Amino acid sequence: MKRLLLLILLLFVAATAFEFVYRYELRVLKEEAQKVEPQKKGRDLTVHLFRELEKVWTLKGSAVDLSDPGRVEFVDFYGKNYDQLFEVSARRALYLVKEGKIFLSGSVVFRKFLPNGEVAEELRTEEAVVDLVQNKVFGRQKVILKKGGVLLVGYGFLYDPKVGRFIILRDVQTYFDTP
Repeated sequence: MKRLLLLILLLFVAATAFEFVYRYELRVLKEEAQKVEPQKKGRDLTVHLFRELEKVWTLKGSAVDLSDPGRVEFVDFYGKNYDQLFEVSARRALYLVKEGKIFLSGSVVFRKFLPNGEVAEELRTEEAVVDLVQNKVFGRQKVILKKGGVLLVGYGFLYDPKVGRFIILRDVQTYFDTP
């Protein structure tokens, strides 16, 4: 009988000690977790944008800043639009989530593809805006547009999906690539 009481007493002491250590460790972990700041910068991020369960855009960046939840800053940006068969690259991009706009800067290149995968048009500029809400792309800087053997140079451009091609807005000069 004494042994049974001693065994029960030892079990009680062991359980109490375990509970004490468990609660202490849990408290320490919670305190440490509060000290850790969430990561606000990342590398090699890919974002997929959907409209009515269909993938419309893929956005990628080699370095990303997520400091503000309403904006995503990309370095070495690449984007692909599946609806309009074009892709875009730029040194930097700022995606304002609530406004649904992507501001591109630094060596911005748009490539519009034919359904067979060939490049139909290539547009180069230094700054552009992709408006995801209005479904338009535009810019005001100098533009170089290459279409087959024709090179168009001007200022400002617009891409409207209803037209399905890039339009230079002013001061257009045309050059022909001769063999």
